[in-house]
Amino acid sequence: MIHGFYVKNPTPIEALEAVSSDDLHAREIKFRKTRIDGGEVYNELHDSWIGFKFGDVFNITNSQDIYPIERKVFEATYRKVDE
Repeated sequence: MIHGFYVKNPTPIEALEAVSSDDLHAREIKFRKTRIDGGEVYNELHDSWIGFKFGDVFNITNSQDIYPIERKVFEATYRKVDE
């Protein structure tokens, strides 16, 4: 399961894999505007709803904006930050 801090070019982001609706409900405080059952998350920067599927990874920016990334794209472009 993907969860923790990752870096890309070298901006660190928080990431969380969308494994199940229970997992997302447990972290609902971060997902202020999320339609979990409909598979959409609200992206404040772009003022739009973005679809996601379980297995996608959420990029949670420093400003707490959220957007999903396909897992294979995430794995190809991000690396885990050493703790």
